[in-house]
Amino acid sequence: MNVLDVKGMKKAGMNALLGVARGSHEPAKFIILCYGGLRRRKGPWLSSEGITFDSGGISLKPADSMDEMKADMSGGAVVLGVFKAASELRLPVNLVGLIPATENLPGGGAYKPGTF
Repeated sequence: MNVLDVKGMKKAGMNALLGVARGSHEPAKFIILCYGGLRRRKGPWLSSEGITFDSGGISLKPADSMDEMKADMSGGAVVLGVFKAASELRLPVNLVGLIPATENLPGGGAYKPGTF
């Protein structure tokens, strides 16, 4: 596993992810997972967002469902779960997983409904 911090993401030119992360006090991370169960064969790549809270910008998401926006990280959680299962089951596959992880907020002090 390799985790890029803000400095590493800047170097890699991940400006879109860094732009989304600007509204949060929490630093963004880019998680790279590798699982090798086979030699010399390519395997599938899995990628999904790990947005731990997504306000969707100013007035873009309906207020009634704003408390559910923490679920936007579920795709990233699925990728982690696949790697855990592959490892525990010792599956004969090669996998690469990519998870951009951050919050999407208008500001770092913004209220996050449903995250008490």
